[in-house]
Amino acid sequence: MSFVIIGNGAAAVSAVEALREKGYSGDITMITPETTPAYTPCFLADFVKDSASEERLFIKDKGFYEKHRVNLVSGVYATGIDTEDRKVKLSDSGEIKYRKLLIACGAKSVVPLIKGLDGEGVFTFKSLNDAKRLIQAIENKKRFLIIGAGFIGLEVAEALKHKGCEAVLVEKETQVLPGVLDNEGAEIVENKLKDNEVEVFTDTMVTEIRRDRRGKIHGAITNKNQFIECDAVVLSVGVKPDIGLVKDTPIRTSKGILVGPDMMSSVRDVFAAGDIAEIEIGDKKRWLPIHPLAVSGGRVAGENMAGFNSRIDWIPHNLNVLRLFGIYICSMGETSGEHCNAIRQRGVMKKFFMDNKGRLKGVELIGSVERAGLFLSAIQKSLSVNKEFLYRPHYLFPDTL
Repeated sequence: MSFVIIGNGAAAVSAVEALREKGYSGDITMITPETTPAYTPCFLADFVKDSASEERLFIKDKGFYEKHRVNLVSGVYATGIDTEDRKVKLSDSGEIKYRKLLIACGAKSVVPLIKGLDGEGVFTFKSLNDAKRLIQAIENKKRFLIIGAGFIGLEVAEALKHKGCEAVLVEKETQVLPGVLDNEGAEIVENKLKDNEVEVFTDTMVTEIRRDRRGKIHGAITNKNQFIECDAVVLSVGVKPDIGLVKDTPIRTSKGILVGPDMMSSVRDVFAAGDIAEIEIGDKKRWLPIHPLAVSGGRVAGENMAGFNSRIDWIPHNLNVLRLFGIYICSMGETSGEHCNAIRQRGVMKKFFMDNKGRLKGVELIGSVERAGLFLSAIQKSLSVNKEFLYRPHYLFPDTL
């Protein structure tokens, strides 16, 4: 029986690399509904803007699978898992037996319940196919309503403006990038959007999509009885782990598949990594759908499948970086706290959030992400920092600064 991996993203290919590097020489079977090599969704907006080719999205080329002796089963979905008989059921009615299993099939876009949403002209933005559908739509649709002003929504708005379309952002919270930036940082970003002719409605919810007799979108109604003209809708209200695959199995789930720091689920020899995994460290559960965690989680899973004892010991509260209309925006850790130290100079704003012992808990950077890695390291080590470090971070620092 093979080691079987469901998925073909960052976590899946990292696990393959770890398995081979750790000496596993047996069969590896990878199941994926897509027919392209592994790619990152992080640059899909650049693909829409024509600033990144499709090939540049690939994190591995086609030769990766042959080099690592992977039996690639593409174009089919995993539809179920039988943990007792150790087999994965496929959408083509086939099944594959496994000795050890890694579930790394990611997350799916959240689709809100909005009247009139079903039908032509509605798009999500999670996969390469989503991006290609949006590119095709740009040819005959010119005014897009984007529901959700998180990082994905902002990236889509910029890409659409770059392609000559009109973009309208609607966010139910009172600011853009809720949960990522504080009010001041969000205001700077919102002003940048407006400077680039992106319309922004905060504290607003779309309650209905209006269509004409032919089913074509011509506008939307909000909870404030506003009518927003548009001919297409992009949903960017978030993603959620695609855990339907493990329904009716003994595999424990909460928001995602629950795994320990070793990435093993509640069922022996079944692992999960990437956006589908919710990691329990101590008494805390953390789900964070970011590329670096998918890479490290996949590697840990692969090493442990090969018989080693690897762990993930720390997960940031959040970690996001975005380049929007020429400025960088970065948020890491907790962007609120008992104490805040702000630096504003030459178009750059830096905010450092600390607890009552002066330990760095979070950082917000707008305009420049220089030395962001040092700040992340200080957060990870829970260091007490002084103003000298905040203004002029050293590359080597003691336990307390």
